[in-house]
Amino acid sequence: MSFNATWSMAVGGMVGGGIFSVLGVIISIAGQWAWLSFVLAGLIALISVHSYSQLSLKNQKSGGAFTFLSEINHKGFAGSLSWILIIGYILTMSVYAFTFGHYVAELKKRIKNEEDQQEELRLKGKLARVEETEVCVVVSSEQNEVDKFRKMNLEIAPHREKNS
Repeated sequence: MSFNATWSMAVGGMVGGGIFSVLGVIISIAGQWAWLSFVLAGLIALISVHSYSQLSLKNQKSGGAFTFLSEINHKGFAGSLSWILIIGYILTMSVYAFTFGHYVAELKKRIKNEEDQQEELRLKGKLARVEETEVCVVVSSEQNEVDKFRKMNLEIAPHREKNS
């Protein structure tokens, strides 16, 4: 992946999941102080970025927590951290799916109850776009792995084409 593609995916994930899917929950809990939770989250993110950049400079290699823990011979802890990260990503995707499901259900309910024909058509157009959207995720630790997956009787080439 190029830098722009990676950057876009990271920012899209943070904005899409981190803000839109939890904004209502944050506001219902924090009320008028919701803005402060975003400021604090931003400060924590800046501190994390600074820490990772310092670790990258010290180790002369880029990477995440797994890479840095492996560098200091804490492979067991690094492996445990990998599982925690995987579970975290699964939970994050679950939040996205849950939120998306609620969005579609609310959209269908609004269509059913809409009295204005123009608005009903607009909402039906939104629903049609949602229903025709395909999502594919290919998780792999390497590039150009189509042949490797074929050997396991998995055809990922069509999904790779959609991701490009």
